[in-house]
Amino acid sequence: MIKIDGSDGGGQILRSALALSAITKKPFEIVNIRGSRDKGGLKQQHLEGVKAMVSICNADVKDAFIGSKELSFTPRDISGGDYKIDIGTAGSITLVLQTLIPALLFADKKTYLEIKGGTDVKWSPSFDYYYNIPIRYLEMFNVDLNLELIKRGFYPKGNGIVKLEINPCRKLRVLNLIERGNFERIDLFNYATKDLEKSNVIERQRNGFREEMKETYHMNGYVDALSTGTVMHAHAHYEKCILGVDILGEKGKKAEDIGKELARKLKFEINSKATVDQYMADQILIFMALAKEGSFITSKITDHVLNNIKVIEKFLNVKFKIEDNKVSVC
Repeated sequence: MIKIDGSDGGGQILRSALALSAITKKPFEIVNIRGSRDKGGLKQQHLEGVKAMVSICNADVKDAFIGSKELSFTPRDISGGDYKIDIGTAGSITLVLQTLIPALLFADKKTYLEIKGGTDVKWSPSFDYYYNIPIRYLEMFNVDLNLELIKRGFYPKGNGIVKLEINPCRKLRVLNLIERGNFERIDLFNYATKDLEKSNVIERQRNGFREEMKETYHMNGYVDALSTGTVMHAHAHYEKCILGVDILGEKGKKAEDIGKELARKLKFEINSKATVDQYMADQILIFMALAKEGSFITSKITDHVLNNIKVIEKFLNVKFKIEDNKVSVC
């Protein structure tokens, strides 16, 4: 039984442990879940991730309830098929995908997921970021999958819907992301609910972005959702990699300032030597470890990266090496 202490981290430690436990069939116990957060323990989105993984690998689980600060998990075989997950709140759909996708690469057949919850919420990747960055890198790893947005869901009511189709892929391509290659273009995506259309929120957000940076390609739209919200995502394409950032609108914060802030975040990634942005860095680790080889350069070594490395090394026979901002699988 692998022992994990979540005192120094958030939900990523649990998500990675669930995925790796399912893949390796090694049971684990975790204590002090989300110990570094003000309100630790399992929230609804974490619990739904646990419940979904229980269904997918017919696992035995103990102490899986809202607020629980410890949990034990014993997996069996990973089964593909059709699954519907309703987080029941605006809990993050993309964080549930983070939990499930690595394990589903080792399923016995193709998997179809439909997840209802929040598509664009705080403390998690927005749908557009997830679609354009993690999914793009998964395709580079030779993963065959299709992610589709059916409906957006903002905090607090959620009710967004996302569908995923994913095929098994037990042999991942090795990625050595050391050079960017030639710069190609900058893409900008921004969306807002229809009740914000009279205020020209999207147009003002774009104007703010363009005061700092010019995009090559722009996609936008006013959408229906149960809760008011707005989200922006931008990424820089290079010949061999892609760097992305996102931001949510905030009540009381000017739309123009949201756009400027997004542009500055992207400039930080561009001005670094990164081939993987700081928000993708912790997410890519598990796939590089499963490939048993690979390397990348990121703009910042975050606590998420360090905590994820600790969990991965408990389950897999790999070691990571960090030199400045270069991360390698040994």
